[in-house]
Amino acid sequence: MGVKFTSTFDAARTQRQVEYAIEKALSDALEEAVRVIQFFIATRGTPKSGKSGRVVTGKMLDSVFSEMDESGGTFHGGVGWKDHELYFSLQEDGFRHLGGDMVPAMNAFMDAYPVFREDLIRRLSEELARVL
Repeated sequence: MGVKFTSTFDAARTQRQVEYAIEKALSDALEEAVRVIQFFIATRGTPKSGKSGRVVTGKMLDSVFSEMDESGGTFHGGVGWKDHELYFSLQEDGFRHLGGDMVPAMNAFMDAYPVFREDLIRRLSEELARVL
């Protein structure tokens, strides 16, 4: 009679699993990006202030957030500041003080992006390996 080999592939189920894996990886990576940005804000002081970070009231730190949505299988995610105030951008980008001194850029978002990207790639690999 011989050997019989059969295989069944449920494409719709696999597609749902892949979409869930992408959603989870992106959501988790965005949450980690928020933590990284908050760490940079809390630890990147300015030479003149003598502080270890840029936290006075905590408003800039607490305003970091992530958001994600999905439409038709396309996922969109990002991080930013809710309740954004002008001084957030000044701290992020650097500025010249009224007295002429330069306040160096914090670069929390810019420096967090490569960390986020690497983390997202790792998470996607892990999540998709579970599915495929």
